[in-house]
Amino acid sequence: LHILPLYDEAAVEITVYSDVERPCTARMGLVVAQGETNKPFRMSVQGFTPWSPENPHLYGFSVKMGEDMVESYFGMRKAELREDENGIKRLFLNDKPYFHNGVLDQGYWPDGLYTAPSDEAMIADIQTMKDMGFNMLRKHIKIEPLRWYYHCDRLGMLVWQDMVNGGRSYKDWYVTYLATVLSFLQIKSNDRHRKLLSREDEAGQREWQQEMLETIALLKKHPCISTWVIFNEGWGQFSTNEMVALAREADPTRLIDAASGWYDQGCGDMNSFHNYFFPLVIPRDPKKNERVAVLSEYGGYSY
Repeated sequence: LHILPLYDEAAVEITVYSDVERPCTARMGLVVAQGETNKPFRMSVQGFTPWSPENPHLYGFSVKMGEDMVESYFGMRKAELREDENGIKRLFLNDKPYFHNGVLDQGYWPDGLYTAPSDEAMIADIQTMKDMGFNMLRKHIKIEPLRWYYHCDRLGMLVWQDMVNGGRSYKDWYVTYLATVLSFLQIKSNDRHRKLLSREDEAGQREWQQEMLETIALLKKHPCISTWVIFNEGWGQFSTNEMVALAREADPTRLIDAASGWYDQGCGDMNSFHNYFFPLVIPRDPKKNERVAVLSEYGGYSY
């Protein structure tokens, strides 16, 4: 917990509560500690209950300074790539293998287009996916209002968060049709063809990099987010290895899908592929099974 810097140092009191269902005034504090503004602060919550889709336990906390108080919440959970007992790389959640089973959530609303008509609509959408048996949503090249992520935290839904792609007008023949065939034939291509990937503008590259870091800074406080998806299907893709390194530095606590679908550059935690038209073939991993295979899009309808 980092206390925001002020002009003058002041004492603060941090209290962790067992839940977030009631106001702080009606709860007993699990841990109460003293700190100061302008200084990093660390506290321990022993015997905590980990957050998961099956048990989305959230802790409340408050920070008091004089007569002022702010409240928020947090969840304790760990997302990582590890070997299971048979030496097979898998996605782990809270030290156990965990199968991510979800949908590509593009965030369209019939009565609001890209804007949810109400808070209740967001809740109903997330809860319906849970009721259908899904434990993950891949939020597709869109950032939702923070209320949406709060409800995923509260209801228990893992989120794979895409970065917004950007770039100039996409060349469909290259980033869609040719890429689909190359992926099936397991022919690798690199991300140096920036004109073909609609990302030749250096100012646009810098802008995208800054927005990626701003996205991570904005959303990384939400326990529901387990994965950052850096690029989707070669749309505006560039310097993939470097962007993964920057994302990892900004948030080392989450998994990274560097290129969902194509063009894979051998980085990140996943060998991520899309399949709409061909028999399913797990592609060869250029990193020699250092990553986990992920089928990150399939099915759907196409003309």
